[in-house]
Amino acid sequence: MVQGLTWDPETGVLFNSEHGPSSAEVEGTARHRDEINQVVAGRNYGWPKVVGAPGLEEFQDPIVIWKNKSVPPGGMTFYQGDLFVVTLTSQALIRIRFGRNYEVRRIERWFALTSRSGIYGRLRDVTVGPDGHLYVCTSNTDGRADLRPNDDKILRIKFVSSE
Repeated sequence: MVQGLTWDPETGVLFNSEHGPSSAEVEGTARHRDEINQVVAGRNYGWPKVVGAPGLEEFQDPIVIWKNKSVPPGGMTFYQGDLFVVTLTSQALIRIRFGRNYEVRRIERWFALTSRSGIYGRLRDVTVGPDGHLYVCTSNTDGRADLRPNDDKILRIKFVSSE
């Protein structure tokens, strides 16, 4: 199930974030399989026949997949050439750094304490504000997370130049 869409502002290439099945929604497949896809016109991403990275020629494999745990990803945006993806259950801001042709070079997990808890709780969406900084909103008051003081929040992430 698609949760987020973003275009790389430098190339116009479209990406999406998807939740994999949370139960046996797809017959014969494992749970989870949350993913990030580079969207290519005319390609089949498998749902509901397959999820994850099946390596089958008729399907487009994701560029990132979490096979053994539930992430699940939410909103996403490009910022300074990197793809930032918020997550719900894993409560992290994911930074995906690419090489050429969107080859994943590195994945960083920000604000996470463990694989299922983070400093700010569930993160729902991320965007670049008109001031050029990154903004993230939390999603803790929807009944699916532990409440924190003064929930929910909008976080401003200001990058400082190393120059």
